[in-house]
Amino acid sequence: MRLQSCLALLPVAVVAAPNACADKQFCRINSGVIDSLKQDKAATAFCVSYLGLDTLTVSTTFTAEAAPGYNTEYLTTTADALTRIETALQVITQTQTVTATAVQTVATSTVTSTTSTSYISCLNSAYTAVAPVATVARRSIQDQRPACIPKDWNSNKVSRVCSCLSVTAPTTTLTATKYQTPTTIAVTVTDTVTPVISLTETSISTSTSITTTTVIQTTTKTVTAYAVATSVYTGGNGLNYRKFTHEFNADDPDTGFTSTFFKGLTPDWSGTLDILTFATVDWPSVTLLTLPDGSSFDSSQAAMVLSGFFVAQEEGLYTLGSSGDYIDNWGYLWTGSNAYQNWNDDNTDFQASRTSWPYVGGSVQINMNQGDAIPLTWLWANGGGAGQSYFSITTPSGDFTTDTTGYFAPACNTNIFS
Repeated sequence: MRLQSCLALLPVAVVAAPNACADKQFCRINSGVIDSLKQDKAATAFCVSYLGLDTLTVSTTFTAEAAPGYNTEYLTTTADALTRIETALQVITQTQTVTATAVQTVATSTVTSTTSTSYISCLNSAYTAVAPVATVARRSIQDQRPACIPKDWNSNKVSRVCSCLSVTAPTTTLTATKYQTPTTIAVTVTDTVTPVISLTETSISTSTSITTTTVIQTTTKTVTAYAVATSVYTGGNGLNYRKFTHEFNADDPDTGFTSTFFKGLTPDWSGTLDILTFATVDWPSVTLLTLPDGSSFDSSQAAMVLSGFFVAQEEGLYTLGSSGDYIDNWGYLWTGSNAYQNWNDDNTDFQASRTSWPYVGGSVQINMNQGDAIPLTWLWANGGGAGQSYFSITTPSGDFTTDTTGYFAPACNTNIFS
């Protein structure tokens, strides 16, 4: 049997190091893939990029010769009663040589794209939102490789099959041409002639101008970096609450209502709630109150302390408030560090009440960045009859709402609030 060249009988995988012979064998074995690549219009661009072939810039010089300029002056002289016309001709030939020198620069711009969001389900302290940090670009040239290249091929095989195409680096040719209008110089020649002499004199001069022009070619390359954003999740349970029973009478000016009464008091029960505006059925005529979590109770001597974190949904100035016309009967708010353990009557953001006339409302303004979270404690108490907790939010864009759904996140450890 006649031996075949290039180790034709050996699989490609057993060749220790590719050489010219092995590359030819590889190209022959994978001729089907190569034929498909040749028919794929995008394959050449892919292989040029994959093999790292840089664009070559070729500079050419074009010499443009200016057309001669002519200046003719007619001279009349008289000799022996015979008029002769002598012509003086000045020819100017100018050659303009322009050399184009190409300088290629590459400017890289980075675009950050957020591909996913990591959510924080609960907090134990105030949270400051930060912009997502771009990481190494996840998309690469591998994402654009032609479909005819098997997906399980490693980079070595992809490089070799691209080499089989014999692609060359793309070239950019810069040609600069400049014309210069020739300067015409007039030369006057005067001759005295006789009837038998005819004289024409021509003066020719040549000038050459050389100009070098530098052409700067700029290529902009855009790199997309991908980042994972972090956000506080507000679609869950919202605030942790504790429900209490008390004996304060809203109709008695001397009842001595104070928020500190509820600190350390054992609650009737605890739960979670994502709204701060709720009321008894047909308020203000019925005392039965049913919360969104399904808890029902007589609201006539009820109180609730709700604690957690308020999360800004947009950047700007928020107004948190309550109305004296609708709070029934007390609504106290604390934000920031006072909301944790030290809340009392002297450090509230506001105290709204609907007891003796005039009724009192209140509000506080807080400037926040989107995604920021601050601690918050809300005390609602009813001192007889039907009851209602009333809490409003005015957003930086000017929207007013009492629907607080989606604005709160719970504490991971409820003990950080008292």
